[in-house]
Amino acid sequence: MKTFLCIVFSALLAACALAASPSDYVPPTAIHTSFSNDPSKVYVMWHTTIQTPTPTVIYGTSSSTLNYTATGTSASVILSAGFENNVTLTGLSPATKYHFECGSSNGMSQTWEFTTAPATQTDFTIAVYGDMGVTESINTVNYINDLAYSKKEINWVYHVGDIGYGDDYSADLYDVMWNMWFEYLQSTMGTVQYMVCPGNHEYSCEHSDCNSYSQNFTFYNAKFQMPGADSGSNTNMYYSFDYSNVHFVSISTETDYPGAPYNPIFGDQVAWLVKDLQKARNNPNINWIIVTGHRPLYSSYNGYSSDGKPTGQSQKIQKTFEQIFKYFHVDIYFSGHVHSYERTYPVYDSTYIESSYDNANFTTYVVAGAAGNKEGLATDYMTAPDWSAHRYWKDQGFGLLQVTHKTIEWTYYHSSDGKVEDQFKITRS
Repeated sequence: MKTFLCIVFSALLAACALAASPSDYVPPTAIHTSFSNDPSKVYVMWHTTIQTPTPTVIYGTSSSTLNYTATGTSASVILSAGFENNVTLTGLSPATKYHFECGSSNGMSQTWEFTTAPATQTDFTIAVYGDMGVTESINTVNYINDLAYSKKEINWVYHVGDIGYGDDYSADLYDVMWNMWFEYLQSTMGTVQYMVCPGNHEYSCEHSDCNSYSQNFTFYNAKFQMPGADSGSNTNMYYSFDYSNVHFVSISTETDYPGAPYNPIFGDQVAWLVKDLQKARNNPNINWIIVTGHRPLYSSYNGYSSDGKPTGQSQKIQKTFEQIFKYFHVDIYFSGHVHSYERTYPVYDSTYIESSYDNANFTTYVVAGAAGNKEGLATDYMTAPDWSAHRYWKDQGFGLLQVTHKTIEWTYYHSSDGKVEDQFKITRS
């Protein structure tokens, strides 16, 4: 509770700096990086409470020699919420650690780092979770910061929607909660790339006082730069990128498919997905395809399935995407939305296929939506269908995905004590 109050206080102090003059410049906050679909390019973004001169990144392969400079743009959704700054770094070497500072002529940040994607097959480990807010997430946050910043044991993070939960607070705290959430994870975001996909809590502030400027995923699209332009979707809502021997795809379970819960149209997601997956399957360097989206296709939580068959929004997601997953042999679909953990066996058309993950021919579905938020854990589960392999809802948690040439190993941990709750491995001969 003390940590939470301290962060509230610091965020409010930052908000008070909105009226500050350049001479009172506040250093950049919410500094984060993301991949493009090109190992030689990385996106750097940060937040400032006032508009500053040209957004600038200085960088290099040594922390003592930042001898390269790139500039970018800044924009504001609403002036009272500050400015989002975006710089694209190009001409980078693959699998190389870079050190950088960001800011402007008014002042720069401390030195942070990132490592570019490899150009060839390399073993790697990433953290995967969804539904992380400011409250009830401190244990998860501490583990992720430790793994990324202190121990250097993860290469990057995939957050599968519902980010910060600003819409669970009063309208005047919406952007404050966003900034608090970034502050929680600054050690991680200043060390490894942080990839995201949209969830329902990114749609708007959900209050009449701020809906006019926050609806239609406005803050999400302003605060993150994902590789949509590089992967042909031209949107942050759904996109893809290659990392090592894996083709990663983020879909939008919120928009752009028949029966989607929200109306804004960002493009023809389904046509894009088919074209994207076809290209990936034709790439001899890709051994695995992993898809992420916020809402689950398979979940045995009450209201998401009946007699083992998806219902409600999950049924609409199944109708649109499952056959595509099967045709292009998607290995794993990661989601959140349900604030608990569940793993399936390989499953198709609501039918349990097999318990073995060796040379599996059908998709495995993992719900990892228990990173922690003020809405608490989801505990109202039904009797497990035969496709449900493991469920857990008693603690917050996160997962680590380890990928090699012929294996994908997933381990799910309790956030309270780091205990392993579940583990499985997909192999390919």
